Amino acid sequence: MSSTTPTPELHRRALLTAAAWSAPVIAVAVAAPLAAASQELEKGLQGWVAMTTTQTTQWTQGFAPRPITTNHLTIDGSGTPPERGLWVTGTSTRTKLANASITFYSDANVTWTPMRGNSGAWSTPTRTGTTRIDGVTCSVYVTTYQRPITATSTQTNLDNQLMFRAVENTGRARVWARRSITVDGQEVAFTRGPITVG
Repeated sequence: MSSTTPTPELHRRALLTAAAWSAPVIAVAVAAPLAAASQELEKGLQGWVAMTTTQTTQWTQGFAPRPITTNHLTIDGSGTPPERGLWVTGTSTRTKLANASITFYSDANVTWTPMRGNSGAWSTPTRTGTTRIDGVTCSVYVTTYQRPITATSTQTNLDNQLMFRAVENTGRARVWARRSITVDGQEVAFTRGPITVG
């Protein structure tokens, strides 16, 4: 008597829990409000970066197949301005832009890998140590923009194809994000969070 062995299936779905950090720019090292910042502080690394959990289910083979589910944190900045993507507002052709980076703080200790569609404009987030935020010990992950930035009038768009996934299986995780860019020799930054994903 022959038995059939199911072929492995790979199902992916983005869980509903997601965060999209957008807009406000405020002074360095001050937490950003949920509402838009004042017009005086409009220069900065604006846009949309989603932190989500992607769930992968793979079925085991054998007499009694069973699902094995893993959760992976993902970072996705892709999209088209003005709804999505990343850009610097309040620029002119004379504006000098440099040192764009995003620092993620999370209570999940993971290793990041590029996802399909990642352009390489942003470095793979690297763990640089730990810090405490709101009483939580967090791993610090930094991604930096690796291309020269030529400012354009009013708004300067950056390559937004930063798409990374955590290698390790994660459950629920708290995440903060700090965006930073040097504008005419002065750092402009803001921090958002925490949000919980997973």
